[in-house]
Amino acid sequence: MSAWTVQERARRIAYVPQVHTPPFPFTVHDVVVMGRAAHIGSLGVPGKKDQRIADDAIEMLDIAHLSQKIYTKISGGERQLVLLARAIAQQPQLLCMDEPTASLDFGNQVLVMNRIRTLSAAGITVIMTTHAPSHAFYCADQTAVMGRDGVFFVGQTNDVITEQRLKKLYGVTAKIVGYDNVPESRTCVPLPPQ
Repeated sequence: MSAWTVQERARRIAYVPQVHTPPFPFTVHDVVVMGRAAHIGSLGVPGKKDQRIADDAIEMLDIAHLSQKIYTKISGGERQLVLLARAIAQQPQLLCMDEPTASLDFGNQVLVMNRIRTLSAAGITVIMTTHAPSHAFYCADQTAVMGRDGVFFVGQTNDVITEQRLKKLYGVTAKIVGYDNVPESRTCVPLPPQ
């Protein structure tokens, strides 16, 4: 990455923040088209191809109904989906996301997790932060867990997220359960104190 020019980095790396405060009242579609900026250039104008790529990203996240709404007027969860669509429109090789499911209802959390799996299967490297171990089980091949004291564990998700480690790192007694031995169905259920 250090050998890449600024322009190459802008094309290859996309970032989705946890929270975004928009400076201007652009439409949702315009915000997603902004994901094409690194491909267009500083004085360029989005062409038909850029519009199509943005529309495809909007469709991928099922937010076409928001396309002409003002970005500053939609909910925080809807903004999160728009920011992910903008990153997808960028067509990156590396997608970094800070808690991409923050502010999302359960259905949209599942939608985003499914899209992350789709992007990963398409060869895009995805790095995300989450406070939900279940999200790592659902869509991660590799997981890094960091505790408050700087303790850091990295490896296969099933090896890193264990009941013992959750207890040690967070002081929480939890049971890891799954459905029919499907690794993606594993989830962490906190147990009440005894």
